[in-house]
Amino acid sequence: MLYKIIMSKHIPFLLLLIAVVSCHGDIDKSITTNLQEEGNEIFRISLALEESRILAFQNLQFYRAADTLRLAGCPIVKVSENEKKVNLSFPANRNCVIGTTLSRAGSLELEYINTGALELTIKLTYIGYKVNGIRLEGVREFKQTRGITEPNKRTEVFENLLIIDEKDNSSRISGRFEHLFSTNSNEEKTFTSTGAIEGRNITGRKITMSPGIPRRYDINCINSDFVLPIEGSETWQIFRNEQLATSHTIRYNSDAACLAKATITLHDGRVLTYQQ
Repeated sequence: MLYKIIMSKHIPFLLLLIAVVSCHGDIDKSITTNLQEEGNEIFRISLALEESRILAFQNLQFYRAADTLRLAGCPIVKVSENEKKVNLSFPANRNCVIGTTLSRAGSLELEYINTGALELTIKLTYIGYKVNGIRLEGVREFKQTRGITEPNKRTEVFENLLIIDEKDNSSRISGRFEHLFSTNSNEEKTFTSTGAIEGRNITGRKITMSPGIPRRYDINCINSDFVLPIEGSETWQIFRNEQLATSHTIRYNSDAACLAKATITLHDGRVLTYQQ
């Protein structure tokens, strides 16, 4: 009987405690919904994807004859002829001829696989790799069909690629892109990319990217270690639930040769600008 009385006296207090805890959970959700941090994450994902892509466009012969000090990041190049693999490792304090705008560590492995009579797949694997403190884990595949039909197109696919910031927060993304190299008479060294991404962001929420204006790249700029596209746009959505999402728009443009920037317009209208 005494036990029942004590419990009945504490019921109002327990109900109040439950209400406070419940409200605190909603507050936490509000705090983690930081639009500026979402913008930072979008740029982090974009930079991580841009930086090593050009390396997977090169064929095996290119790496056999490469002047490594003139490559972006000055990697040490090791070619395995039997396995048709190339390892690119990025030690500290390499004196690059071209200079570098990005810091790199770890290594990349490129594997060249004939997946058909006229199809070559280049598999890019990250091995303890970091760029500007961003760690990447996973594999990307680039397919090229050799022959008279679309010889200048590359198809890129990846699944469950991890992009990890300096605080060990990770974005997990899958995507598909098509890259088309210019073939105009002036031999303009450019290529365009279009594609889509889906996955989850650092807070566990669903994230997607859909294309707008195709990204356009200047290969001479990339070879000088300026990897951002000089033109393009896309829309990123981060979902709060199955129906509700915030939408952020990213636009790329270049004010001067190779000095491209990314401008992100957040869901609430604020504008963030990023450069390498």
